Amino acid sequence: MHGTEAPSAWVQRWAQLVEPGGSVLDVACGQGRHLKWFAQRGHPVTGVDRSTEAIEAVKPFGRAVLADIENGPWPFEGETFDAVVVTNYLWRALLPVITRSVAPGGVLIYETFAMGNES
Repeated sequence: MHGTEAPSAWVQRWAQLVEPGGSVLDVACGQGRHLKWFAQRGHPVTGVDRSTEAIEAVKPFGRAVLADIENGPWPFEGETFDAVVVTNYLWRALLPVITRSVAPGGVLIYETFAMGNES
């Protein structure tokens, strides 16, 4: 099932930039592979997804927010995180909102579809 595989090598590679114990937001978190990975490393984690099943799956790892971020309000307005992680998800209209959710000195780790789309 998508989202249950091992954490992305890209996320693991750049996770060193997240301050120890820093808060992490996973956008379109799916089944929580990155939430679990960061939580196991001592980070408070928050995941957001529009799937009820996904949110139920990630509740054991941290804060889980059910929201349709493409058609509804951003549920974290005014909140920032030490890291924002986005994988296998791209909704260009949200890019300004997502970047505002990164705390000063924080990091955005973004991995999206590229194979065949780079040109």
